[in-house]
Amino acid sequence: MTGVQTCALPIHLETLLQERQQAERAEQRLRAQWEAQVQEKTADLAQANQELLRRLAQLEQAESALRESEADYCVLFEENPQPMWIFDLRSLQLLTGNKAALNQYRFAAGEFKALTARDLLPPAAVAKFVQDAAKPCSGVQPRGLWQHRRKDGSLVEVEVAALDLHYGSAPARLILARDISPRRQRERELCEAQKHEVASRLAGGVAHHFNNTLSIISGYASLLLHQSRDEKTAEPLKQICAAVNRAAGLSRQLLITSGQFDLRQELLDLGGLMTNLEPMLRRLVGKEIALQRSGAPDLPRILADVRMVEHIIVNLVLNARDAMPHGGSLAISTDIVQGAEGQSGGARAAKPARMVRLTVRDTGCGIAPEVEAHLFEPFFSTRGVGNGLGL
Repeated sequence: MTGVQTCALPIHLETLLQERQQAERAEQRLRAQWEAQVQEKTADLAQANQELLRRLAQLEQAESALRESEADYCVLFEENPQPMWIFDLRSLQLLTGNKAALNQYRFAAGEFKALTARDLLPPAAVAKFVQDAAKPCSGVQPRGLWQHRRKDGSLVEVEVAALDLHYGSAPARLILARDISPRRQRERELCEAQKHEVASRLAGGVAHHFNNTLSIISGYASLLLHQSRDEKTAEPLKQICAAVNRAAGLSRQLLITSGQFDLRQELLDLGGLMTNLEPMLRRLVGKEIALQRSGAPDLPRILADVRMVEHIIVNLVLNARDAMPHGGSLAISTDIVQGAEGQSGGARAAKPARMVRLTVRDTGCGIAPEVEAHLFEPFFSTRGVGNGLGL
């Protein structure tokens, strides 16, 4: 019995060893499977991590490109010195405007976006703008010269270029509105200067020929007047001589306008001249206009051409009379004022000096703003043909 038990023990150990070996092999298989699964999962995770890193890199590139695009937008649109704005083609609502546009139209950003494109146009130009907005704009196209309105209602002349685009999801149009007011002003000034030059040359030529004819008329009329013994004949001759003198004054004006006549300046007592002219001025204005004259005592003499000063005074009085068809008051005064430093406008600043001032003031209808711009233009007159020369 004991021998049998001794023999069974190794068999049992062998069985245990086999079972253990089987368990270890099973464990190794499980471990190998687990490691394979871990490696597979790790590979998937690594691949996912690589994909994530790639996408993060793309996102960073996109963000960098967006920042660069925003910087470009800021430079090309917001900071562009040319006024630009964008409006919705369907509603004409203003969508945005750059700094130059806000400065040009004098609106704040919020005020500007609350407007439509119609609000930037004079009423008479709105229909034309709506028609222009309906025409497609493929690429940058010039759209002509326009007048646009600022916040204060003043007008600015602009040269417009346009480009169709999408602003968000809305069909829109970019407008570049370059202010050409300074250029147009220079063109008008140049045109005006050329017109004055032509008028001056013409006036000078006419005045010279006119003077020659007047000299002949004056000479013969004076000779006849000197030889005449008949009072009935002498009186018409005196009228002829007076008319010739008036015509000579007109000729002098033409020559002065053309810059071809030297003023005969002399020391002039303006107060004494006004005293001599006063009776004639009262006859000119008539009884319905009250003429008042005042003057500073001890008025210093001035250096001037007597005939031209008389001409200026008479014409100012006649203008005042015409401005008061139903009567009024006309005040003429002379006084002394102190000239400002550099008032003469010469190359060297003038010292403050005493000056004589002549003032003509009336209670008439005044001067319309559109006429004020032409006050000093030769040959400009608001009177009808044959009633004034504008000199």
